[in-house]
Amino acid sequence: MEANKEATGELDELLRIGALGETIGDYQLALQAYEITIASVGDSQADWRLLRAARAHSEIGSVLAETNKPIKALEAYKRSQEIYMGLLKDSDPETKKAAKIEMQRLRKIITALLQIMPTN
Repeated sequence: MEANKEATGELDELLRIGALGETIGDYQLALQAYEITIASVGDSQADWRLLRAARAHSEIGSVLAETNKPIKALEAYKRSQEIYMGLLKDSDPETKKAAKIEMQRLRKIITALLQIMPTN
C-alpha cells in the first residue's frame, strides 16, 4: 500500500498513529503516518508545526533503524536534527528548550547508530 503524498491530517493524531504502528510492529503504517505528518507541515514555519515535523523525522529514523536500514535511519535522524537546530535560533524559550532536549537525545542516538554501522 502506497502513501498518498497529498494527504494531510492533524499532526499530533498522526504522530500517535505512527507510535501505535511501531508498538504493534506495523512499520508500514508507522512510516505512512510519519510521512503524512511531514507532508501536513508542508512549508509552514510555525514553531509548533516544525517540532512535529522534526519528531516525525526522528520517528522515521527509529523505524528504519528497527528494520535494519541504518543508513536511511541516520539520514532521517540528521534531518530531524537540522530542524531542531533551526528552532534553536529564532524560537520562543519553550520551543528552544524542547529543541535542546531533543538535540541531546538525537546526538546520543546518532552516536550509537554510527558505532554499530558497518564500515566500508
